[in-house]
Amino acid sequence: MLAVAHALKIYLQRVRLALLTRMLALGDHFFDEIMEGSSVWDERHGVSGPEYKDRSSLRRYRPLAPLSEYELRRFVSEDDTFPDVP
Repeated sequence: MLAVAHALKIYLQRVRLALLTRMLALGDHFFDEIMEGSSVWDERHGVSGPEYKDRSSLRRYRPLAPLSEYELRRFVSEDDTFPDVP
């Protein structure tokens, strides 16, 4: 899917959000798997994209371009919090 989006010059960060939406909802993959896979794909194909390195940090849910942290808190998370907030 990323290769097709790249060939069609579609904004890859939006494609990644679509992949997250579909794959997480269906239970196909975990968040970390999708983020790492898209980061590796970007790197191998010379596409500048957000790197996904810190899998062990609970803060890994916060940078999810093109969404801002505010948008994630307000429209995605429950009670405007992230998993790292008890």
